[in-house]
Amino acid sequence: MRILTGPSDQLARELNAKHVVIDPAPAWLLGLLGGAAVAAMAGRAASAIAKMMPQGARDRGRAIAERAQDALKNSGAHPFALLGFDPIELWSRVKHFYRE
Repeated sequence: MRILTGPSDQLARELNAKHVVIDPAPAWLLGLLGGAAVAAMAGRAASAIAKMMPQGARDRGRAIAERAQDALKNSGAHPFALLGFDPIELWSRVKHFYRE
């Protein structure tokens, strides 16, 4: 239940704590989980830093980040370009269905 209702890196946390075992774990899944854990940690750090910054600086930073994400997706260099969709973005859009 914690995996379904927790943050995006909850499955990686549960695997690291040995509460969940996926054996054999495919390499692509471990890569995605590692990426999700790093992204969640970076997001938490960015949120903590943003709380100390004035609103104007936060707005400018958000605009720059959005433009960078769009440029990465449009360049074809996005890591999920061959899939035709971003599984992490898809999860972030549908995870509310799995919350209590």
